[in-house]
Amino acid sequence: MNKLILIGFMLFVVACSNKESYNRKEVEKLISSDDPSDLVNGYFQIGEHQDTTFLLQLTLDMYDPRITHEAKFKGMSVYQSKMIALKKISGLNPPIEISYSPDSTIVNFYCSWVERSTRYKCPN
Repeated sequence: MNKLILIGFMLFVVACSNKESYNRKEVEKLISSDDPSDLVNGYFQIGEHQDTTFLLQLTLDMYDPRITHEAKFKGMSVYQSKMIALKKISGLNPPIEISYSPDSTIVNFYCSWVERSTRYKCPN
């Protein structure tokens, strides 16, 4: 009986520790889409993995207000997902709270960080 409990516990731990894998090719496909749900999902993954190789894509069309209706990210805008990704990558909190509605204060804040920290320039 104790062995069954131990095996069950071990399986539970392994199942819980299995994080969603990061597939760069899949992320590229998601952020190349015109679907807001794909874009939000892709930028979310970039932020979660703090992938700096997509900084240029994060600076393109930063004011995109389109919102996803997918259950996992319901109500989140493309703009919001990009700003959250930049927040996670930079480690810097913006001067005001990030919401679904585009705000130039936040865009300018992260554009300044990108331009100071990388070779990229924000086109917005």
